[in-house]
Amino acid sequence: MFSNDYTVALIGEVPESIRQQLDCQIASFPNMQENEIHLSYNGIDAVIVTADDEKSLVRIVSDIRSNVDTYLLPVFCIDNEYEKYVDKKYTDFKSLKEYISLTKHEFMPLESQEHLKTRAQREWRFRLLTYLFTRKIHNQSLNVFIDKETFRYPLIEIFSEEKNHSLDWLTELESSNFIEVKNQSYKEVLKEGSLEEIKICDYQITDQAEHFIRTNVDYALSVFDNINYVIPDFFYTLLEWNSNMQYRNKEFYFSLIHITFLKDWDVKQIDDLAKGVKNILRKTDLLTRVSEKDIWIWLPNTSKENSIIVLDRIKNIKISKNIYDEDIHASDIAKIKSFFSIDLGKIDNAEQKIKEISFN
Repeated sequence: MFSNDYTVALIGEVPESIRQQLDCQIASFPNMQENEIHLSYNGIDAVIVTADDEKSLVRIVSDIRSNVDTYLLPVFCIDNEYEKYVDKKYTDFKSLKEYISLTKHEFMPLESQEHLKTRAQREWRFRLLTYLFTRKIHNQSLNVFIDKETFRYPLIEIFSEEKNHSLDWLTELESSNFIEVKNQSYKEVLKEGSLEEIKICDYQITDQAEHFIRTNVDYALSVFDNINYVIPDFFYTLLEWNSNMQYRNKEFYFSLIHITFLKDWDVKQIDDLAKGVKNILRKTDLLTRVSEKDIWIWLPNTSKENSIIVLDRIKNIKISKNIYDEDIHASDIAKIKSFFSIDLGKIDNAEQKIKEISFN
């Protein structure tokens, strides 16, 4: 089952006793400097890392996790206190081989999907979710570690490029059903001179998040799937039914809104738009996503005039500033149009009709 053709990278001064155990190819980097690691990673299957201090080790592991070609590599340490930053502490070669084999089985199907690779290249949140997805087989989760007066998530610290907002992102992931509580407890922490009891949790990736990764769905756009969402097939059936009812009785009119994202968008901006749309839609309005960039909204009993009002409200949703620090709105990152059911005529094949009007 196992192959001795594995290549393990040794970063730092890894003891000779461990080197002697490794019945495989070894690539040694005793004095690896920042931003040099990825230049030598062709064919590396795992990493064993040691460092003089915690800060140096965190820098090295963060560098590995920041690169699209290396962020899923199994990383081992040799010191107990650093295990929270890596996959596992190295114990023996057999365990290392088993870990590599099982992990490769999880992430190799993802490597051929260019969409996932592009997404991981630009977004640390997606890299972390994908990492957790490939480690679920090892029962690895997003664990909290408690210090004297606070708590933190070392794995987020390793992946995060936004050090001051990682906990906000954690709350957002939980509310979007991408992660769920695995264990929870309460701890007293010192805040403004007094002790305050707070809930702290370990998290694990949800089945929904796994589905998005397995089916090649973009993380940023998937936030829309929590807003009155129905699957496309149901959406098409609903449109055909509604159109047929309108053909019999004109009081069954409805409107559609199409949102198609432009190429140059940012994850935070997409999230801003999703939250804005959620605040605008009624409970009776339904939404589906027919592709990675195409969102459709069904507005029942909505006249042409009222659909234009909804359209304008969506277009004017305020979005996070762009790289030029300019105020922008939803209409700057997406093409947004409305359609009135009477203008569309009788819909016998909703899927085909959606494709036709998508290009109008």
